[in-house]
Amino acid sequence: MLIATFAIFFVGLFPKMDSPTSLTMAIRTGPDAIGTSIASDALLRDGTNHELELKVLKDSAFASRTELLEPGSRNQWTIPSFSSQVKSEFILTDKRYGGSAAITANVLSLIGLKYLWSVIALLSTLSVLFATFLIFDCLRSNKVSVWLAGACSIAGSVNVNFLHVWNEGGMLQSWVFISLASIFFVLFTPSCDFSVNQRTTLTSSAVTVLFLGHFDMLLLTLTFLSVFFFLSLIYKPAQSSQKDLNVLIIATVVGLLACGPYFFISLNNLMRRLTQLSTGGWDMPVSPRLAEIFGLYNSYNMLFPQLGRTNFGSTAVEFLGYGLLIFLSTIFWRARKKLSVLFIFCIFVILALVAIKTIVIDHSNNYQYVKAIGFFAPLLFPLLGLTLKTSDVKNRFEKFILFSLCTLTLLASTNYILNYRQTSTRISHTMPEQLLASNHDLKLDNIDIVADTTNFNIANFSPFVNSRWINRQTSFDVALKFNDHKNIGILISADMCEQWKCLKNVNSKSVLNATDDFKILLLNTNSSTIFNTDGYLKESYIEIINGISAEIHGPSFDSNFRVIF
Repeated sequence: MLIATFAIFFVGLFPKMDSPTSLTMAIRTGPDAIGTSIASDALLRDGTNHELELKVLKDSAFASRTELLEPGSRNQWTIPSFSSQVKSEFILTDKRYGGSAAITANVLSLIGLKYLWSVIALLSTLSVLFATFLIFDCLRSNKVSVWLAGACSIAGSVNVNFLHVWNEGGMLQSWVFISLASIFFVLFTPSCDFSVNQRTTLTSSAVTVLFLGHFDMLLLTLTFLSVFFFLSLIYKPAQSSQKDLNVLIIATVVGLLACGPYFFISLNNLMRRLTQLSTGGWDMPVSPRLAEIFGLYNSYNMLFPQLGRTNFGSTAVEFLGYGLLIFLSTIFWRARKKLSVLFIFCIFVILALVAIKTIVIDHSNNYQYVKAIGFFAPLLFPLLGLTLKTSDVKNRFEKFILFSLCTLTLLASTNYILNYRQTSTRISHTMPEQLLASNHDLKLDNIDIVADTTNFNIANFSPFVNSRWINRQTSFDVALKFNDHKNIGILISADMCEQWKCLKNVNSKSVLNATDDFKILLLNTNSSTIFNTDGYLKESYIEIINGISAEIHGPSFDSNFRVIF
């Protein structure tokens, strides 16, 4: 347990340590940390669902929820405030951040919103840790040796695909991994150790958490369970296993119905979500092959947006893949009647179906494929541990190989975390408290903020300030619709204005101190002069900004809104 705690805390928290005693969030490309933070803030400060809806509508150009959420429209993406857009898309409709955000908001209500980033980093890591303990306990209940159970459960939980989607756009999978581990626990823990009522309660709770925490992964899990149940009928497992499957089916239905009105709301939005899935996400560096699916090699170690494997990586993946294929073929053929082998087979069936849907049918990128691998891959090593659980002398060599594969996975995950720590941006843990104070005193919500969006630290503003990034990249080429216009404030960071020398000629009333690292140059003009009637920014936008700034003796800016000295 101590080894597992150290391993999970290392992969979950080391990249997010602003100092040895301070946690924050590390950001490289994925937006899920921002999305979770905005949803948590919404549940904490925006009141009821109805009150949140009114606030979102006020910040949009639409008069009613029906108009804003019109089926087939892209109206949600026309909201100029990124904060309001996220609240509309992920709370009012899909409920994608419901579970994780609710837990975070409840903790923050006790200790304060300034600890937002620390709580998000810690709670998602604890979820993975508890899931690892659950899997470990299941393996031990099946008489798997303590070292093999520990190696398989830890190697699964630090799989590099899981770590990658956790950090690069799939943080919610770390929150709901405990749900998948619970289903694994219910199905494979011996019946003598676990009553029917206990199995039903844990499974239904896991389905409910999965539903409220990550609706996309619930759809994937239900598809997987459908394939698994269907093949089980053909496979005809032992009578005891069939009873466990029946309990799993009943408990899954109970868990869905326990979600109450959210279940029916999600059914109404099901087609909308499935349509969005076909184009969602972005290209991941690689489409994992067999060895990469098991996490034996880290192919995610190239700086974004570089894609592909190194020459050494391609050779290593091929070599490890063929060796792994021989190893798996040997043990699967001998243990082909075990339920654990059927479970592994179903995982690869689902991965193949997701790959066909995204690449062949949708002609989309590999984002959904990588996320599916990241979701199921943590179960592969524990399932191999179950398959080799016998104490026969014959499979000692196979257990040695399994230990070696677990070691390779641990080395690959360490390499990934060290690389991610080096190439990501850590948000200062002091910024939330400073922003909360600044927004209260300076009313930053009343300013349309212009910023250099390549600076990841500005993401820290979104949960605490309803900033309307007027140069924010629009989603799917949809124009941002402004229903009213405020004064413009250009966000200037300390790294683009050394010792704030660029602001020395500016009237102090035009400079707002947002945080230690950011100031806002307030341009005293109505921002409606920079928008066309269709909602798009005028083509000479940067020239307009520079002209307005010159009038108040402010600095000049380049096309990325960086200060020109």
